[in-house]
Amino acid sequence: HCSIDWGVHFFDFMRYVIGEVEWVSAETKIFEKTRFRRDQDGDIITSVDCETDDTFFALLGFENGAIGQITWSIASRGEQFYLPGTFLIYGSEGCIKDGEIIQDDGSRDPLLDRFEMELSDADREQFYPYGITDDHFALQQLAWLQAIDAGTNPEVDGEEGLKNLACCYAVLESAVEGRRVALEEVLSGKVSRFQTEIDDHYRIS
Repeated sequence: HCSIDWGVHFFDFMRYVIGEVEWVSAETKIFEKTRFRRDQDGDIITSVDCETDDTFFALLGFENGAIGQITWSIASRGEQFYLPGTFLIYGSEGCIKDGEIIQDDGSRDPLLDRFEMELSDADREQFYPYGITDDHFALQQLAWLQAIDAGTNPEVDGEEGLKNLACCYAVLESAVEGRRVALEEVLSGKVSRFQTEIDDHYRIS
């Protein structure tokens, strides 16, 4: 599923930056009904009917009152479409666009410079331990090893992963239900029409 494979990363980012998702209203589509595998000459050697979404459109409501939108497709043809300046955040005093904070008075500041300038010593140690600023893989591994050493959960633990995945399933459940779906409805199992077919197939009660 496009909504799960890609959506889980989008939701992880948006929840971290904006806050908790309260509800999702979405539509999913299968535009490419058949998928093909081709050889080096471009000739089709196998094909399979597609049963999972290759495109999704989602409107999100956050607990803090913010509204978000995600559109993603792996079925587009021809030239790739790119919306300049995304990821975009619009707020009450300006916006974040193209790596800049742009305020109502027209002033512009590089986002990363502003972020680092306003960091407290404690926050700086949290985000850049041992002065590591340019190696995300090293930072991820360090956080993981520190959690193991301390016997604590990493910042993004199983609970966080579950919520990110629940957002993806809220996209799918919303598309099936034809209505806005609250994240809590998915987490509690109250809404599960999409999931029921999977549960029945694997005999999960």
